Amino acid sequence: TLPEEPFPAFWVHGNDYQPDEDNGGNGENGLQQMLMQNVGRKILLLPAWPAGWNAGFKLNAPFQTTVQGTVRNGKLSDLVVTPRDRLADVIDMSTNRNPSTIIANTSPAKAAIVQPEQPVALERQPVRVACVGDSIVYGANIENRSRNNWPAVLGRWLGDNWSVRNFGLNGATMLMKGDLPYRKQPVYSRVLEYKPDILIISLGGNDSKHPTDDVKDAVNNWQYENDYVGDYKEMIAAFKAINPAMKIYVCIPLPAYPGRWGINDTTIREEIAPMVRQVAKDTGATVIDLYTAMSGKPELFPDTVHPNAAGAQLVATAVYRALTGQEPSGDRTTATADNSDSVESILSPQDAIVPLKQTIKGEANTLAVTGDFGGDGGVELVDSIIDGNLDSKHLNKGNSDGSSPGVNTGFLITPKAGAKIVAAIQFATANDSEERDPVGITVEGSNAEDATKAQGSDFTLIYSGPGGLENVLDRNHWGHTVTFTNATAYKSYRVLITATRGEASGTQYSEVRLGTAVVPAK
Repeated sequence: TLPEEPFPAFWVHGNDYQPDEDNGGNGENGLQQMLMQNVGRKILLLPAWPAGWNAGFKLNAPFQTTVQGTVRNGKLSDLVVTPRDRLADVIDMSTNRNPSTIIANTSPAKAAIVQPEQPVALERQPVRVACVGDSIVYGANIENRSRNNWPAVLGRWLGDNWSVRNFGLNGATMLMKGDLPYRKQPVYSRVLEYKPDILIISLGGNDSKHPTDDVKDAVNNWQYENDYVGDYKEMIAAFKAINPAMKIYVCIPLPAYPGRWGINDTTIREEIAPMVRQVAKDTGATVIDLYTAMSGKPELFPDTVHPNAAGAQLVATAVYRALTGQEPSGDRTTATADNSDSVESILSPQDAIVPLKQTIKGEANTLAVTGDFGGDGGVELVDSIIDGNLDSKHLNKGNSDGSSPGVNTGFLITPKAGAKIVAAIQFATANDSEERDPVGITVEGSNAEDATKAQGSDFTLIYSGPGGLENVLDRNHWGHTVTFTNATAYKSYRVLITATRGEASGTQYSEVRLGTAVVPAK
């Protein structure tokens, strides 16, 4: 045994190579799993570590993260998480809480130092799912498209712990020499910025286009068929580069009956389908066979290419099975009048409220100004969200470099009622444009005198996660109540929008309640 080997008892004499996965490597992997495990974006520390064992560790976690720390007498200490924002995803399983008290002025070498005995609110990060594809993903020709496209249906079925985004583009091709290469369009950059945990790719129908006796003037994308596999693998590699832990699903395109615009069912079935399987084999992706799932159902394709709403539900069913291994229980949209009085709100129309833009949790305020709002920039103001009227709304178009319009906007409110404990929030949708709905939020509290001023930054994070509108598509309608743990009465509260339902010109909502959840009478 070489003297520099850790845990020498794990190794046998005469190892053929190192690191060895037969004995010593397995032992070390076992210790690592006892110290740290990962579920989605969550980092679980000490999930199976004996209380009497002491150790120091430095381990790699998904999403290009490094975790370093010490465990002594069953307690976690000296924790360093890089990058710093991943600290919010850490859970100390020995206490079943997030050990994130971040000491100010920490050196860059110590991105986060943790004191386990001082818990803060956990950040709940939904699993991000990006659906990349063509007009079938987009939902072309489907009645009530924004609700009935298959990614929207999938998102409702998966529930609030998932964030499903539709990045479909009409006419898009996988082929870089095709007539509309997906990777050359602005939507591709938006998917990369989204940094999904799960990527679902459904491209190939438009790639199959070529002239035939029936469609002599069709574009000839399939003349570049030899590039299809290579272009597909390049796309996957680009996504893996930004998130090596990303789970990728590749879809065999839907059948055509028999097709239009040069889209060719025979090409899809006999040439593209085997190529998609080859891509999956070469990259480790998982195949979702939408061709088989939708075969023999021409009645669901009114224009012979695009499925109707019923067909989109079948596509969502196939994808749901692939992601969860289960059958969907049906449409989970539950927007009803029962949501109307779910929060005992501390807000009133007389409260001091300030609109924000380009503001991130934990950082200084940037005040929104005339020009950032709806209409000509001077209407649909922030005080509309506390006027008690669902028919009015606030539209904020402010954005910063690298974010979509409406993201990193929000408001800061100082209730006239004084310092109060807030442990629930509820949004109401506006009158139109579902893609503007806020679906990701943060809530912070402050007792600082300058909290409502520009550059005010003394805020404590209370909640980060879904905003309660994920499964609510009805217009001018209250969403679901979001509750969280908070025992501190703050004079001011800051609410920021971290994600919208889709790509939009801003974010909008008609009303907001802050307070405590109403307990239904028994």
